[in-house]
Amino acid sequence: MKDELKKWARKQAGELREIGKEASWTARKLYSDYKAKSEPPVRPQRPAARPQRPAQSPRQELTERMDREIHRAYYREGGVRFFACGLRRYAAVAMEREEDIQMVWAGAYNTNLRPMLRQVEKLEQTLEDLRTQFACEPLDLKNVQLLECMRTFAQRVRTDRLDQESDWQTEAYREAVRNYAADLSEQLLEVYYPPEDE
Repeated sequence: MKDELKKWARKQAGELREIGKEASWTARKLYSDYKAKSEPPVRPQRPAARPQRPAQSPRQELTERMDREIHRAYYREGGVRFFACGLRRYAAVAMEREEDIQMVWAGAYNTNLRPMLRQVEKLEQTLEDLRTQFACEPLDLKNVQLLECMRTFAQRVRTDRLDQESDWQTEAYREAVRNYAADLSEQLLEVYYPPEDE
C-alpha cells in the first residue's frame, strides 16, 4: 500500500510540474503577444560609429610598439625585473649559507642571471624584428634609458665573469655577486620601481 501511495504521489508531483511549466510558458507567450500589439515596433538603432583614430606614421607605430615591448620585458612576471629581484634576494639571504662555488654559481647565475640575460636577448630580437617589419627606425623612445640600463647590466654579467664558475674562489665570487646585486638594485630596481611592486 505504501509503495502504491509513493508511486501515485510521484506521478502527481510530475504532472503538477508539467502543468506549472505549461502555465509559465503560456503566461510569457500571452505577455509577449500583448506587448507586441500595444507598442509600436522599435527599429534597432545603428551602433554609433567609433571615432577614427588618426592614422599613424610607420615610425610612430614602431616607436609605440618598441616602447611597449621594452616595458613588458622589464615589468612582466618572469621578466628582467623578476629575475633581478630574485638575484637581490639570493645575494642578501641564501648565498651566505652556500659553501661550495658550484652552489653559489648555480644560485646566482643559473637561477637568476641566465634567465635575466635570456629576457634581454629576447627583447633585442623582438626590437630587431619590429625594425625589419616596419623597415624604418623609431622616433625617440620613452623607455630608451630603461633599455640601455638593461643592456648595461646584461653586458656586465660577462665583463664581471659572473657567467663563469671556474677560476673563482667561493668568497671572491660571492663578493662579485654582492657588488653586482647592489649596483643592480641601486641603478635599475630602485629607479624603475612599479608602485604596485614589493
